[in-house]
Amino acid sequence: MKEIEILPNPKIGAAAGFSSVGLAVGLKRSGKPDLGMIVSDRPCTTAGMFTTNKVAAAPVVYDRAALRKKSTGIRAVVVNSGHANAATGEAGLRISKLSAVAAEKSLGLPAGTVLVCSTGIIGDLPPETHLLRGIDMAARRLSNKDTDFPKAILTTDKSEKIAGVRLRLPDGSNITMVGVAKGCGMIAPNMATMLAFIVTDAAVSPAFLKASLKTAVMETFNRVSVDRDTSTNDTALILAGGAAGNRPIRKGPAGKLFLEGLRRVCGHLAWKMVEDGEGATKVIEVIVSGARTVSSAVAAARTVAESLLVRTAMHGEDPNVGRVLGALGRSGLREIDPDKIDVYFNGVRAVKSGLLDRSSSQIALRNALRPKTVRIGIDLHAGRAEGRFLSCDLSAEYVRINAEYRT
Repeated sequence: MKEIEILPNPKIGAAAGFSSVGLAVGLKRSGKPDLGMIVSDRPCTTAGMFTTNKVAAAPVVYDRAALRKKSTGIRAVVVNSGHANAATGEAGLRISKLSAVAAEKSLGLPAGTVLVCSTGIIGDLPPETHLLRGIDMAARRLSNKDTDFPKAILTTDKSEKIAGVRLRLPDGSNITMVGVAKGCGMIAPNMATMLAFIVTDAAVSPAFLKASLKTAVMETFNRVSVDRDTSTNDTALILAGGAAGNRPIRKGPAGKLFLEGLRRVCGHLAWKMVEDGEGATKVIEVIVSGARTVSSAVAAARTVAESLLVRTAMHGEDPNVGRVLGALGRSGLREIDPDKIDVYFNGVRAVKSGLLDRSSSQIALRNALRPKTVRIGIDLHAGRAEGRFLSCDLSAEYVRINAEYRT
């Protein structure tokens, strides 16, 4: 076995000790699945990262408080879609706690061992009767073969988002990691508007798990943007159950391998969110090289990737390199020298040393923008650091979806 293997058809139950369920309980008017549950058969070491939005949803407030009290002992997560339970005041906090307590009772778990998440329309409370009945129903339908949980957490998403890896640790043990996410609109860094749930049967120390999640989120979920808006509900949770029987991962070669596996899972989920961006037809990957620091390279890549003019040009397959240069120039990087910049569209050079590259025809440049993935390469020739950022093209469909979101 290789050190890292990608799971071809991952499901939550592939990680030993975990089961899940997704079902429709009447929270959405559409009748689509709207309640999901993940359960571990043993107490988990758990870490979480949450929205930086000051208007944090009630489940975010609840989970933050729960994880401040303890990073071990969590057994389950309950998720509802259709209603964000944000901007709902004391009523929202009450229903979050009520949901957790109901799950603990239905599953026979100790108090304080269930986390809750919500996604949907801000200002709406999930219907209490449907929610509580659904939680009890979900507790009786858990399976390690379930494939419906990813469906139950979607809102305007067009596709499910799931990824998994199997790792061979230096001590010879095999561990599995599976991640599920939702998100396609209100996506921007500092937790993109998203929910992500990662489970692993590895034994991991609390401090290392927390640090690993932070690193992986910063390098994946925090480097994507669909519309530069962050949500009230953004949450990424990782639960490590330890059923694999490995020596607890703290650092060293095992720690490096674990972090790389987590990066791959989160990176795949982040890519799928951008690919599924509301109204999107193309993924835009901006890679800035030749910068002085990674942070400056990422900052420049983000400015270009989030530019509305760049994104509309990519949608129209218009190789308007002036929009790229204009965005790059306002990124604030001191090391930018206009006379040294090279720009490429999917490997076809559009700018050489700050000037339009006349050796590349407009036809060649247009053809370079036809694929569903457009890589904009920018070399600043000012250093050795590189950074990347993901976005998507901007279409009229994005406006339609968000103009009609509530109605």
